[in-house]
Amino acid sequence: MVGAIDFLKMLFYNALILNQIKFNMLIKILHHIYVLREIRRFFPLFPV
Repeated sequence: MVGAIDFLKMLFYNALILNQIKFNMLIKILHHIYVLREIRRFFPLFPV
């Protein structure tokens, strides 16, 4: 029974880590889009 619990714990922590990575990527993408929009607003002719 201990083995099964350890296995479930491992799955749970892996899911948490994967979600954290996805969340970080999402934030980076959103930040990137926001920065590009700001650059375009200040430099309308800036080739992005």
